[in-house]
Amino acid sequence: MGPHRVLSRARFNLFTGNTSVVCPLRAGWPHTPALRSLGTTLTRTLQLDLREQLQSTLGSAYTLDRELGGGGMSRVFVARDEALGRDVVVKVLSPDLVQSLSATRFTREIKLVAALQEPHIVPVLHAGETADGLPFYTMPFVRGESLRTRLREGLVPRAEALTILRDVGRALDYAHRHGVVHRDIKPENILLSSGTAMVTDFGIAKALQSSKMNAPGGTLTEIGTSLGTPAYMAPEQAMGETVDHRADVYSWGVVAYELLAGRHPFEHRSTGQQLVAAHISEQPASLTGRKLGLSPALAALVMRCLAKNPDDRPQSAADMLIALDRLGAERSRATVTAILALSSAAVVLIAVTIAVTKGNRGIRREEPSGARSVGVVRFSNLSGDTNNAYFSEGVTQEITDALSKVPGLRVASQATSAAAAVPDARVLGRALGVETVLLGSVQRAGERVRISARLVNTNDGFQIWSDKYDRDVKDVFALQDDIARAIANGLKLRLTTGAVDTLVRVTTTDPEAHNLYLQGMYFWNLRGTAMIHKSIDYFRRAIARDSGYSRAYSGLALAYAVLTTYDDVNVPQTLDSATTAASKALALDSGNADAYVAVGEARAQLWQHLAADSAFERALARDANSARARQWYAEKLAARGRTTEASRQIYRAQQLEPLNLIINANVGRVELLARRYDRAEAALRHTLELDSTQRTARSLLAAVYLQQGKPDRAIAEFQRAMVSGSSGSTTALLLAHAYLSAGRRDDAQRILVGFERRRAANQSVSYAGLALVYDGIGQRERALALLDTAVMRFDQALAMHSREAIFDPLRRDPRGAAILARAEGLP
Repeated sequence: MGPHRVLSRARFNLFTGNTSVVCPLRAGWPHTPALRSLGTTLTRTLQLDLREQLQSTLGSAYTLDRELGGGGMSRVFVARDEALGRDVVVKVLSPDLVQSLSATRFTREIKLVAALQEPHIVPVLHAGETADGLPFYTMPFVRGESLRTRLREGLVPRAEALTILRDVGRALDYAHRHGVVHRDIKPENILLSSGTAMVTDFGIAKALQSSKMNAPGGTLTEIGTSLGTPAYMAPEQAMGETVDHRADVYSWGVVAYELLAGRHPFEHRSTGQQLVAAHISEQPASLTGRKLGLSPALAALVMRCLAKNPDDRPQSAADMLIALDRLGAERSRATVTAILALSSAAVVLIAVTIAVTKGNRGIRREEPSGARSVGVVRFSNLSGDTNNAYFSEGVTQEITDALSKVPGLRVASQATSAAAAVPDARVLGRALGVETVLLGSVQRAGERVRISARLVNTNDGFQIWSDKYDRDVKDVFALQDDIARAIANGLKLRLTTGAVDTLVRVTTTDPEAHNLYLQGMYFWNLRGTAMIHKSIDYFRRAIARDSGYSRAYSGLALAYAVLTTYDDVNVPQTLDSATTAASKALALDSGNADAYVAVGEARAQLWQHLAADSAFERALARDANSARARQWYAEKLAARGRTTEASRQIYRAQQLEPLNLIINANVGRVELLARRYDRAEAALRHTLELDSTQRTARSLLAAVYLQQGKPDRAIAEFQRAMVSGSSGSTTALLLAHAYLSAGRRDDAQRILVGFERRRAANQSVSYAGLALVYDGIGQRERALALLDTAVMRFDQALAMHSREAIFDPLRRDPRGAAILARAEGLP
């Protein structure tokens, strides 16, 4: 048997059900007992050497604790992140695999993957190489179990299965929109924690593929390495063809089949070769006829995902999510939450508002008596290309803005909400508190765009009006104006702006500049360091196309205004860039409300609160329906103790966008700062019912428990927030304060030591958080010095938390009160 035959057999022996990586054995090697004993000894020695080598590379920042079971690809360790006081997973690639890869290129690719920040994705935290050049990367340690473990316990209840599938779909949708295909979706890579599914090892296959050695015409398989799991591998992947995001759709379908049927679609095939052949040529048994009680629509969705031809599958993860939402009784968690709102719309719009009104008689809802109302739902992207999602979201937002200018019409929006679209108009009407809803879709092909829109009565579900528009992209402004006017006519509302005036303001004549602006706003809404920098790039490109485009400048101003929250930048310099861009926007268009919002945010961050108030008031004078302006203004007012005014603003923002997760979380923030803890908890729990992974709401709920003297519950919530991605220094230091409240001084001290190391290395830390912890351990003088530094460095953690009860001891000290007064703009 020649070497090629041996290589072929070795390669097929990879298919064992786990992610497979192997290098072929040389033909003719003897396998004697002595050699096997020598191999065992060498293996143990190498294992010890690797652990010591890895610990040396990690230094004092991490302490290796134990080793978990790994596979052919890597060895897996649990380590303690000393700075943040949490456990992390460290994965080190195997030496055999590294022989065929560029370690440096792999590390570079992993750092790019680290930009993926989504609640259902276990993020990559750090990447590097050991002294021997073995690449490694770290991820949060997720406490819970894998989906594989859950499946071994028996058939998963239908509601739980749909929640898991939806969470995985959300992770895929986010990653695909950012150009990352997983290539190894399987139950082992799906982790279940606190009712949430999270996907791990995202982007690793991409990094391996991108970092393979450049052998002439070589592929990973040809150089002796095979990647993937045969039991969940798409046919095109099994055949070694080029794959795209639709391979993940197929793997999702296999997981869905296994979850819903309780067995693998090809369970009768046991070897890797048989599984590969089955994926390529066999049709699994239909789910409809298996007496599982599945709706035909759900069964059809799963079978579509398992289509052999990628063109016959749902063309994106977003399409899968939309299909899940349309399943009626078998809706996913987000839809179930909206249905629950049917029984008591007070949860969404009334209960918390009434509670606040009882405690604050001066707060009134700003809603015209007898006003007609419409809810605008994010338009579906039917372009067949997820890269066009920005365009459909931009169109939705601009139609919403246009409708808000119609006299006598109250507009509520889901356009910027992270909550999933709910297709039932009656459910939406109650969730949004409106009489009608606008549903639609956008399909773009090159320079042509088709928009379908329909207006539906939420009381009976009947359609009031519908139409389709086919236009050139350059006519998109006029198209949006036509839709807004048609809706007003459908509601029998008189337009007083005159026949010539338009509801949609045309602020650029360059369609490409507008297109770049929409992309900038899309990435700005995603947040995160990488996304904000990407939005800045798009806004700059829009300005380069049209230097007179006011909205491109205001978008740039908004990006700089929030960049200080996500990146370690020079705060005054960055905020100066924000105000410069805003000034340019206002010079071009004095009615640009977003420009004033950016100025207000920048001034508030520099403790210039009177100027900030003036800017926010000007923004609202130009656009009273700006939910963004009201939300940000509410945050700044509450941070200075003006909670009555803050409540008025945040509840009005919630009326405008009832399903916006950030706004709902900030209702809880305002109530927390007003020290109305029961109301704060109710608002935050409502937000987490909409999305259990919403990190801001999770951190704020932890803060509520901390103020209420429930440190153990606070600790649990802070830890969950950190797992879902809220791992900044403020969250970790608040966790340290919670440890102190629970009498766990050693745990708090460990976090403190880690942050002092970071401070010594000139890394970004929250000085306000450090001051809080030092005061908690009895070092008041040091705490006051750090508090003073926080003011000088414009530490926004101070602005967000200083009015909470945990800062009361420092505020009661006259010196602490004087320092805090400087941040609050008091004399």
